[in-house]
Amino acid sequence: MLLQSIALRNFRNYTESTFSFSPRITYIHGPNAHGKTNLLEAIHFICTGKGIKDEKQEEMITFDAEEADIQAHFSADHIAADLRIHLSVHEKIIKTYFVDTAKKMLYTYMRSAPPVVLFTPERISIIDGSPAQRRSYIDDILCKIDIHYLKNLKNYESGLHRRNKILESEHDHTKLKERLQFWDEYLIKQAVYLVNKRQWICNIFNSQSPLNKHIFHTTYIPNEISEHRFHDYFIKETYQKRTLIGPQRDEFVITLQKDGKDIDTKKFASRGEQRLALIWLTLEQLGLYLRELKTSPLLLLDDIFSELDDDNKKIVTELVEKHQSVITTTETGRIKRGEIIAL
Repeated sequence: MLLQSIALRNFRNYTESTFSFSPRITYIHGPNAHGKTNLLEAIHFICTGKGIKDEKQEEMITFDAEEADIQAHFSADHIAADLRIHLSVHEKIIKTYFVDTAKKMLYTYMRSAPPVVLFTPERISIIDGSPAQRRSYIDDILCKIDIHYLKNLKNYESGLHRRNKILESEHDHTKLKERLQFWDEYLIKQAVYLVNKRQWICNIFNSQSPLNKHIFHTTYIPNEISEHRFHDYFIKETYQKRTLIGPQRDEFVITLQKDGKDIDTKKFASRGEQRLALIWLTLEQLGLYLRELKTSPLLLLDDIFSELDDDNKKIVTELVEKHQSVITTTETGRIKRGEIIAL
């Protein structure tokens, strides 16, 4: 599916704007702080339901506005689709999803949204940030290629929330054990699929070719969930009032082979090596979408050329030639072919 246009109302710094895109390369050009990344984020948001800085969702709505709309038109092989996300502010941000004017649940909406691959300097946090950021990255990919993973993940998160509520509210240990038993079994059942697919995607990543002779590897470290471990952690959980085991505490360690050793890119890699690790992950995500979804992803690149050396700029340039790409830039010298959105 190719992105043809996007219309924004009260999204970030855009109160009412519409943009059209080339089927090949579109450059978003302009000085800093003029909304280039915001426009890229809108495209990412309509395709994934998530912003680039999703932890601050309320900031996606223009200041002093109470609602926002993002609507995009896609087409491919005489088939067209209009996707829309409506944002409204109540006690929290409410997202409402539409496909061709029909309201949809998120997992149904995601089946209609085209795959998208994003590179932005801010995503270096996948490499050097918390385990939660790596889990979120892996979960987003798996949710896109496997609807069963999305359902199991939502079921697990819902069950985890309910179990934590019981831990917070019940103070009698005997009653607490009785109330937790159902949710313990429920979480264990949902976790089986999550753990298997997380290991599967790491195996896929690790089976691919090196990046410019740099060999990266992803190690999955599951936080085991079982009746036995729930029993062992019962006292700790009663004090801390939350679930202390399970996939919500899994870790992914990304290593780089260097001088005959595998080094943890979070702890010991240079900034340049961490950027290479991010490029490697981005390429693996793109390749996985091509294999599993049988379609070319939309490629979003935020100020990427200023982040890379010449060898890696060549890799990115070759990628851009093969996919519909939207690229932000402040440098007119980089624009050789393609349409331009000037901000």
